Amino acid sequence: HTHTHTHTRIHSRMRADVILKGSTTHKAVSVPSATTLPAGAVGHVTATFQPLLVGNGSAVLRLECPELGVYEWDVELQGLPTPPEQSLLFSVPLGGRESRTFRFRHLLDEKTDYRVSLLSSSSSSAAAAAAAAAAAAQAWVPTRGAAPAAVRGRSWVA
Repeated sequence: HTHTHTHTRIHSRMRADVILKGSTTHKAVSVPSATTLPAGAVGHVTATFQPLLVGNGSAVLRLECPELGVYEWDVELQGLPTPPEQSLLFSVPLGGRESRTFRFRHLLDEKTDYRVSLLSSSSSSAAAAAAAAAAAAQAWVPTRGAAPAAVRGRSWVA
């Protein structure tokens, strides 16, 4: 899965170490819940963005401690489409059958329905389609075959 991160620098003029409490308003952005900022030094806090959906959004990144107060940053977010996955190649003589298995990971926190289809670059080849449902945050392993497919449990079987 794809993610990006950025580092935030905070300078402490305190004579003792302080602990910054980190939080964010967006579930796809994470920061450490606690970071020790060394006395009289510059500390770094890493914020990570792991988008699960394509689209734009915003978040507030917040670091706070009683000694230094509250620091807030507005963050603009953009989830981009993923590039195409590696192609599956089927080479089957007429009347034959070949199966290929592929795997993808479902990272959303809720059940999601997927539409699966086989497309051919040749106009003489058949295409097959099916639908499948994936429960929250799990792997789903469909099996591809040459015949039209049906959904049986969590596997797509031809």
